[in-house]
Amino acid sequence: MNFSGKYFDGKTSKVYPTTIQLFDSFIRIELEENGEQKVIEWQIEFVSNLEEKANSIFTLSFGSYPQQTIEVSGKDFKEYFNTAYPNKKLKPSFYSQIKKMGATGIMLLVVVLVALVITIYLIALPLIIDKTISIIPPKVEKELSIAVKQNFLSEYEVNEIQSQLLNTFFDSLKIKEKTPVNITVVESSNLNAFSLPGGEIIVFSGLLKKLETSDELAALLLHEYAHIKYRHATRAVLKGTSASLFISILFFDANSIATILATSGNTISNLHFSRENEREADTKALEEMRQLHFNPTGMESLLLHLQNGEAGQTKTTPAFLRTHPLTKERLAYINAAINTGNFSVLPHIGLEQIFAAIKSNL
Repeated sequence: MNFSGKYFDGKTSKVYPTTIQLFDSFIRIELEENGEQKVIEWQIEFVSNLEEKANSIFTLSFGSYPQQTIEVSGKDFKEYFNTAYPNKKLKPSFYSQIKKMGATGIMLLVVVLVALVITIYLIALPLIIDKTISIIPPKVEKELSIAVKQNFLSEYEVNEIQSQLLNTFFDSLKIKEKTPVNITVVESSNLNAFSLPGGEIIVFSGLLKKLETSDELAALLLHEYAHIKYRHATRAVLKGTSASLFISILFFDANSIATILATSGNTISNLHFSRENEREADTKALEEMRQLHFNPTGMESLLLHLQNGEAGQTKTTPAFLRTHPLTKERLAYINAAINTGNFSVLPHIGLEQIFAAIKSNL
């Protein structure tokens, strides 16, 4: 039995009208090329990718890349083919299967696919960020933080003496494997402090005026240091640019990732840390205080100062000045950690002297 069809050689886009015959061990294809009759025989064992398309059109492929293909028209072709070659089963194409589902089925499929993509994305995002963090050079973070810091400081007066004293205080902390940090004090009544990628910490003089002990100052600086050490700001930026990041990390494009960070100054200026970031910074700072023999109640009283500062914030307060949210919740788990922890408090005479100098110069 003869069937009409179209032949594609896989090398060009040319379509050849053809007559197709099925024999025991091969498929015979007759066509005209350059005015001459041509016969092609496909050995049935090398025929693959059998698909039934819409409107009783069937496709068969043959050989290795680039594969030859024929399209065959005829409602009887499927039955005839299955009879001639029982071991070569035609399968419906994806398009025909979708068409059979109807509008409701298609809508349900779309919903399932969207849910699947969102789920994969949410699961993959933390892994993507962790992978990206590992390949971002510290130099990129430092350059970015300097640019953001300079823009921020243009609106404030820097207290050079206090900045020097706070850097001396932090440098005197005996932290193991310390990440380089630079602290800047600005004149402001805000009761806050924040950190930037690359080791920059900004402290407002209003908060320093409220601090009463060196333990509170140590808690403050160790908290901000934890944000830097665990790269929370960079993670927040990457999370905000996750679509571009996803594409870049797929191709392991470190240059594109650096560009994403370099153009994210506005993102950093408007970011705020998540509950998980704050909890990690709090707990890591508290653990560091335990190892350095500070009084852990300094963390509690620091949070109370920050809680009082929250009362003066409004919706118009910039996000980076609201980087310590949910203070009541934080107080609860810090208090629980202190009650269950093993703290031995020792005097820090040198730090007390630096703290006294800080307070006397406010």
